[in-house]
Amino acid sequence: MTSTDEAGWSDDPVVRRMAEELRSTDVFQMLEVGDAQHVASLCERRLLGPGELLFREGEPALSLFLILRGELQILVQSPDGDAEVVVGTATPGSLVGEMAVLEALPRSASGRARVSSELLRMPGRAFAELVASGHPAAFAILRQVQHTLSERLRGLGARIDAVFDGDVEPSRPRRERGRETESPEPTLWHLIDSDASASSTGGDR
Repeated sequence: MTSTDEAGWSDDPVVRRMAEELRSTDVFQMLEVGDAQHVASLCERRLLGPGELLFREGEPALSLFLILRGELQILVQSPDGDAEVVVGTATPGSLVGEMAVLEALPRSASGRARVSSELLRMPGRAFAELVASGHPAAFAILRQVQHTLSERLRGLGARIDAVFDGDVEPSRPRRERGRETESPEPTLWHLIDSDASASSTGGDR
């Protein structure tokens, strides 16, 4: 077991530094020292050079990442499959890859370092254990996911308004390649929804 000093910090310099980096981000700034160190013990550091791929569209989602330094480009294949299109960027303090881990779906986009970058990688299994145990870090991540979804919904609402106002032509939905149409396997969302329902309805659902 890792020993700690009087302030509660681990005397393991690797764990201590990673915990400090976690608490320096908006996502994890509210974590107590012990909680941050526990999360740090589940993570590993990843270094990427300019242009290096972190994950590829269509691959299984096995981990989520927190960007410490650098910048990641988010890319998707063009409709004809001949090129990659940059659809966003992720900067220090951002989580990437968490949605695919939550939904247990293949990556919906690729992530590539635009410049030299440093990230922390958390295995999806470790994240699932944090959720199941009700760890504060899990709820910090889920709050970030909620914020991301809210931003996307607001953007979608603006596009829908533009369609009805006649500013743009509605586009025909494109079927995603390789996506199953049957009911998906249970994911972390089922666990989260079940816990929320149990707490609000006494477990009757």
